[in-house]
Amino acid sequence: EFYTQFLSNIGSGIIIAIVFFLLSDYIFKIPKLSGFWIVRLTTFKTSYNPYKNIVLTYKIFIWMEGKNIYGSGEKIKENANGNVKKYTGKDRSQIKISGSVLKKYLTPDKIVIHIEEMNMERNSSTIYLLKKKKKKWSGKFYSTIADSEGNVEFTRQSDVF
Repeated sequence: EFYTQFLSNIGSGIIIAIVFFLLSDYIFKIPKLSGFWIVRLTTFKTSYNPYKNIVLTYKIFIWMEGKNIYGSGEKIKENANGNVKKYTGKDRSQIKISGSVLKKYLTPDKIVIHIEEMNMERNSSTIYLLKKKKKKWSGKFYSTIADSEGNVEFTRQSDVF
Protein backbone atom coordinates (compact mmCIF):
# COMPACT_ATOMS: atom_id res chain seq x y z
CA GLU A 1 0.00 0.00 0.00
CA PHE A 2 2.87 2.42 0.77
CA TYR A 3 4.45 1.88 -2.66
CA THR A 4 1.14 2.36 -4.44
CA GLN A 5 0.50 5.65 -2.66
CA PHE A 6 4.12 6.73 -3.19
CA LEU A 7 3.98 6.04 -6.97
CA SER A 8 0.57 7.71 -7.19
CA ASN A 9 1.97 10.87 -5.51
CA ILE A 10 4.99 10.88 -7.86
CA GLY A 11 2.69 10.48 -10.87
CA SER A 12 0.42 13.30 -9.66
CA GLY A 13 3.44 15.57 -9.19
CA ILE A 14 4.69 14.86 -12.72
CA ILE A 15 1.24 15.55 -14.21
CA ILE A 16 0.95 18.85 -12.28
CA ALA A 17 4.44 19.89 -13.45
CA ILE A 18 3.57 19.10 -17.10
CA VAL A 19 0.28 21.05 -16.86
CA PHE A 20 2.11 24.02 -15.27
CA PHE A 21 4.75 24.09 -18.03
CA LEU A 22 2.10 23.80 -20.77
CA LEU A 23 0.11 26.67 -19.22
CA SER A 24 3.19 28.90 -18.89
CA ASP A 25 4.42 28.16 -22.44
CA TYR A 26 1.13 28.30 -24.35
CA ILE A 27 -1.52 30.18 -22.37
CA PHE A 28 0.27 32.53 -19.94
CA LYS A 29 3.31 33.25 -22.12
CA ILE A 30 5.51 36.32 -21.87
CA PRO A 31 4.74 38.88 -24.60
CA LYS A 32 7.23 38.94 -27.47
CA LEU A 33 8.56 42.47 -27.72
CA SER A 34 11.78 41.91 -29.68
CA GLY A 35 11.73 43.96 -32.85
CA PHE A 36 11.59 47.42 -34.36
CA TRP A 37 9.12 49.92 -32.85
CA ILE A 38 7.99 53.52 -33.30
CA VAL A 39 7.38 55.26 -29.97
CA ARG A 40 5.30 58.44 -29.66
CA LEU A 41 5.23 60.55 -26.50
CA THR A 42 2.70 63.34 -25.94
CA THR A 43 3.57 65.66 -23.05
CA PHE A 44 0.65 66.94 -20.96
CA LYS A 45 2.38 68.13 -17.80
CA THR A 46 5.72 69.93 -17.69
CA SER A 47 7.59 72.60 -15.74
CA TYR A 48 8.66 74.22 -19.04
CA ASN A 49 5.55 75.55 -20.80
CA PRO A 50 6.88 75.35 -24.43
CA TYR A 51 7.06 71.54 -23.99
CA LYS A 52 3.34 71.26 -23.23
CA ASN A 53 1.51 69.18 -25.92
CA ILE A 54 4.78 68.43 -27.70
CA VAL A 55 4.84 65.06 -29.52
CA LEU A 56 8.20 63.27 -29.72
CA THR A 57 8.81 60.29 -31.99
CA TYR A 58 11.53 57.69 -31.49
CA LYS A 59 12.69 54.73 -33.56
CA ILE A 60 13.78 51.91 -31.25
CA PHE A 61 15.01 48.34 -31.38
CA ILE A 62 14.17 45.98 -28.53
CA TRP A 63 15.42 42.51 -27.68
CA MET A 64 14.41 40.33 -24.78
CA GLU A 65 16.11 37.79 -22.57
CA GLY A 66 13.35 36.11 -20.58
CA LYS A 67 11.37 38.90 -18.91
CA ASN A 68 14.22 41.42 -19.30
CA ILE A 69 14.11 44.09 -22.01
CA TYR A 70 17.13 45.74 -23.65
CA GLY A 71 17.48 48.03 -26.59
CA SER A 72 18.56 51.25 -28.19
CA GLY A 73 17.11 53.92 -30.41
CA GLU A 74 17.07 57.49 -31.64
CA LYS A 75 14.78 60.51 -31.51
CA ILE A 76 13.61 61.08 -35.09
CA LYS A 77 10.91 63.77 -34.90
CA GLU A 78 9.45 66.52 -32.74
CA ASN A 79 6.07 68.19 -33.27
CA ALA A 80 5.65 71.32 -31.17
CA ASN A 81 2.19 72.74 -31.87
CA GLY A 82 2.41 72.12 -35.62
CA ASN A 83 6.10 73.02 -35.98
CA VAL A 84 7.60 69.70 -37.11
CA LYS A 85 11.32 69.14 -36.77
CA LYS A 86 12.86 65.97 -38.20
CA TYR A 87 16.17 64.77 -36.81
CA THR A 88 18.72 63.18 -39.13
CA GLY A 89 22.29 61.98 -38.81
CA LYS A 90 24.32 63.62 -36.07
CA ASP A 91 21.32 65.62 -34.82
CA ARG A 92 19.57 62.49 -33.52
CA SER A 93 19.92 61.89 -29.80
CA GLN A 94 20.71 58.32 -28.81
CA ILE A 95 18.71 56.35 -26.23
CA LYS A 96 19.56 53.26 -24.21
CA ILE A 97 16.68 51.00 -23.14
CA SER A 98 16.29 48.63 -20.19
CA GLY A 99 13.23 47.19 -18.51
CA SER A 100 11.17 44.15 -17.72
CA VAL A 101 7.80 42.49 -18.17
CA LEU A 102 5.68 42.27 -15.03
CA LYS A 103 3.88 38.99 -15.70
CA LYS A 104 0.29 38.95 -14.48
CA TYR A 105 -1.99 35.92 -14.55
CA LEU A 106 -5.37 37.42 -13.64
CA THR A 107 -4.90 40.91 -15.12
CA PRO A 108 -3.09 42.20 -18.22
CA ASP A 109 0.71 42.10 -18.22
CA LYS A 110 2.56 45.33 -17.55
CA ILE A 111 5.87 46.57 -18.88
CA VAL A 112 8.27 48.96 -17.20
CA ILE A 113 10.92 50.53 -19.43
CA HIS A 114 13.70 52.92 -18.46
CA ILE A 115 15.12 55.19 -21.16
CA GLU A 116 18.45 56.98 -20.86
CA GLU A 117 18.69 59.70 -23.50
CA MET A 118 22.13 61.03 -24.41
CA ASN A 119 21.54 64.49 -25.82
CA MET A 120 23.99 67.20 -26.89
CA GLU A 121 22.59 69.56 -24.25
CA ARG A 122 22.22 67.10 -21.34
CA ASN A 123 21.38 63.51 -20.50
CA SER A 124 17.95 62.55 -19.16
CA SER A 125 15.93 59.61 -17.84
CA THR A 126 12.38 58.58 -18.64
CA ILE A 127 10.21 55.76 -17.28
CA TYR A 128 7.42 54.20 -19.38
CA LEU A 129 4.62 52.23 -17.67
CA LEU A 130 2.82 50.25 -20.39
CA LYS A 131 -0.19 47.95 -20.81
CA LYS A 132 -1.34 46.16 -23.94
CA LYS A 133 -4.32 47.75 -25.68
CA LYS A 134 -5.38 45.93 -28.84
CA LYS A 135 -2.22 45.56 -30.96
CA LYS A 136 -0.32 48.40 -29.29
CA TRP A 137 1.40 48.94 -25.97
CA SER A 138 0.52 52.26 -24.39
CA GLY A 139 0.54 54.02 -21.06
CA LYS A 140 2.19 56.84 -19.16
CA PHE A 141 5.68 58.29 -19.09
CA TYR A 142 7.53 60.30 -16.45
CA SER A 143 10.71 62.16 -17.42
CA THR A 144 13.47 64.29 -15.93
CA ILE A 145 13.21 66.50 -19.04
CA ALA A 146 11.47 69.56 -17.55
CA ASP A 147 9.78 67.21 -15.05
CA SER A 148 7.41 66.14 -17.81
CA GLU A 149 4.62 63.56 -17.84
CA GLY A 150 2.29 62.33 -20.52
CA ASN A 151 1.13 59.47 -22.70
CA VAL A 152 3.30 57.03 -24.62
CA GLU A 153 2.37 54.62 -27.40
CA PHE A 154 4.48 51.82 -28.91
CA THR A 155 3.63 50.64 -32.45
CA ARG A 156 5.42 47.56 -33.77
CA GLN A 157 7.04 48.00 -37.17
CA SER A 158 8.58 44.53 -37.52
CA ASP A 159 9.52 41.42 -35.56
CA VAL A 160 13.09 40.34 -35.11
CA PHE A 161 12.41 36.87 -33.70
